[in-house]
Amino acid sequence: MSMGRLMGSALIAFCLTACGCAAQPRFGPVDGVSPVQLPPRNPMQSADAPPDVPPSVTRFQKPEGDAIKPPEVPPLPEATQANYVVGEPAARVGAIVNNQVVLNEEVLAAAYPGLMAARDLPEPDRTQKRAEIWNQALNALIEREVVLQDAFAKLEKAGKKTAVEKLKQEAGEQFEKTVLRQWMKAGNCKTQEELRDFLKKQGVSLEMQRRLWERHYMVEQYLHARVHPFIEEIGPQQIFDYYDKHPEEFHRPDSVQWQDLFILTSNKRYATPAAARRFAEELAERARNGEDFAKLAEQFDDGDSSFRKGEGIGAKRGEIKPPEVESLLFQLNDGETAVVALERGFHVIRVVHREYEGPTPLDEKTQKQIKEKLANEIAETEMKRLVNKLKHDAIIVYNKGEN
Repeated sequence: MSMGRLMGSALIAFCLTACGCAAQPRFGPVDGVSPVQLPPRNPMQSADAPPDVPPSVTRFQKPEGDAIKPPEVPPLPEATQANYVVGEPAARVGAIVNNQVVLNEEVLAAAYPGLMAARDLPEPDRTQKRAEIWNQALNALIEREVVLQDAFAKLEKAGKKTAVEKLKQEAGEQFEKTVLRQWMKAGNCKTQEELRDFLKKQGVSLEMQRRLWERHYMVEQYLHARVHPFIEEIGPQQIFDYYDKHPEEFHRPDSVQWQDLFILTSNKRYATPAAARRFAEELAERARNGEDFAKLAEQFDDGDSSFRKGEGIGAKRGEIKPPEVESLLFQLNDGETAVVALERGFHVIRVVHREYEGPTPLDEKTQKQIKEKLANEIAETEMKRLVNKLKHDAIIVYNKGEN
């Protein structure tokens, strides 16, 4: 299911443009209230953006001679024009879903970041990639629409028409509270009108961004309600069965959390290498007696561990640096300290915690992790099943240029 991709595209489309209100701040992730267990999504990164495209873009330039335009499709049928109010009289349709239209304007808003990223690709890859991005965004919007139509129909059939209005109102309030304020603050826009005017100059509609976000929010709430009963059925036996059937996921390797500080033999504070060793041994003894190792490293370290508050580098075998200390590290118990001599000086090492190779115990923490994983798997499976059924039962008409 591509609901998350749709939301990511919509939000990054805003971030590509909103930074120019008055300043150029970096946008952090903007996410709505989401109490549901849905597949993870990064709302500031387009799923179709290449790896070298940063998740947050703080500048916008209009394309020079290469403006992104939706495919040429027939105008909105007269039968549906009366039921859909748009700002432009020549509105174009991407698809019609059970007599409800999905406008190209909205598809463009959702697909915009991917389309922009594809501008630099050579032909014919560029045209092919743009078509893929456009169709992915369109299909995501179609999925959203069939879910919302099902939600509204069920609520109204159950005599809860006011619940539909309440859900729409809640979506609007959440947009105002959790998104719009952050956008205005990040863009240094003092009023909504200022933000709206700026976006309009860039060819982006604040109203369309609001619509994308609010309808996605309503989808999340409805899907949560639909999959929640399946998640509630997860019991101890399912958790135990998963643990038994996936031993490879619950096998921990030998690892060690440790601390380190380095005494450099050539440091002028030590008259001889022997004096440097004696001082290293003194520091080891002070650590054994309970002194804060991080503070000792901050004061006396001649290497770089002081920048890590005394934390050692690496945890598993083969990852420890310097490798000369690894063998002794894995012989020590929690809290034990030792000195290792190297060519240039002495490492004072201390084991904070040792994990021994073997199965992870099925304790409360592990059970919680398993339940969360099962919940996410069930939620994703049930959502896909629901959306596929709704799409199968829907009457979907794609206009020319769409699949």
